[in-house]
Amino acid sequence: NEINENATIKDLLTILCDTTEYDDLPVRHNEDKLNAELAEKIKWEVDTRVLDSPHTKTSLLLQAHFSHLELPIADYYTDLKSVLDQSVRIMQAMVDVAADNGWLFTTLNTIHLMQMIMQGRWFTDSTLLILPNFTKKLVAMFNQRGIGSMPELLDIYYSRKSETFQILSKVLDEEQIQQVSEVLDILPIINVSFSHDMNESTDPGQEVELKILLHRQNKEPHQGIYAPKFPKRKEEGWWLVLGDPNTGELIALRRLSMHKRSSTSLKFDVPEEPGSYTYFLYLMSDSYLGLDQQYPIDFVVGEKSDNQDINDKEDDIEDETFDEEENQDNEYFEDIQE
Repeated sequence: NEINENATIKDLLTILCDTTEYDDLPVRHNEDKLNAELAEKIKWEVDTRVLDSPHTKTSLLLQAHFSHLELPIADYYTDLKSVLDQSVRIMQAMVDVAADNGWLFTTLNTIHLMQMIMQGRWFTDSTLLILPNFTKKLVAMFNQRGIGSMPELLDIYYSRKSETFQILSKVLDEEQIQQVSEVLDILPIINVSFSHDMNESTDPGQEVELKILLHRQNKEPHQGIYAPKFPKRKEEGWWLVLGDPNTGELIALRRLSMHKRSSTSLKFDVPEEPGSYTYFLYLMSDSYLGLDQQYPIDFVVGEKSDNQDINDKEDDIEDETFDEEENQDNEYFEDIQE
């Protein structure tokens, strides 16, 4: 009930932590004091009046997870594992709630929060930091060469691999470079193509099928995703989201697993109001930060055609005929009952 159309990642983290699944997270004797110390180190403040609450502790643990903070005692690592174990199922339910209500930005923010949980990073961190052995110093070295995102690094890695290794060798040893290379080899590179049956001018309210083809251009991982901070093995998952960022409306959503080639479709009705529209198709990872894609889909809704007017009138006549027959049937049964 707390989820709304304008929920930020911070709002969604609070909603996640307040779910009943975390009611039984243990808060042991004197842990409220440890929680108070941890609360001074995290990014987003918590209510310090309830430091003995399992929900407050859940927020502290997740924020420490995102910031790579050292936890005060060994029990907290066990508790964090329990929190993470339950998080995926809860987050998937939150995506469903946001999508069912047609809230585009809340849906995207919820998926981003799931990516944060899987990778143990803040959404605002450089996406290069999800790689093994990467530090802020190494990120800065790549930034100086115009490489500031994961897609840019993957591009240079596959097109100019020796140049990538040359940069890495200034900070990392051979074994560390090999570890980076092994992860880059399995990070998904997805080519997206799509087609639809809309003409230059589409009839108002017309149902459209958007056909989508996904082609993975590199090898598939055999041992699940790369997520060293997450305690369970997990396979790659993806969401296809169709939305209108101008209105914040989510038009369609589909969850899918990726293979070397995957095809699917999204069906939706175009608006009733004539005019020019731009929807966006989003390909969202449920595991990796920085690998999402988006594509604009431009179309024009024209004035209602004569054929459509005739069809609408025929539908109205059928509805009126059905109503008259139903009324006659009701009168007949009333006469029988009398």
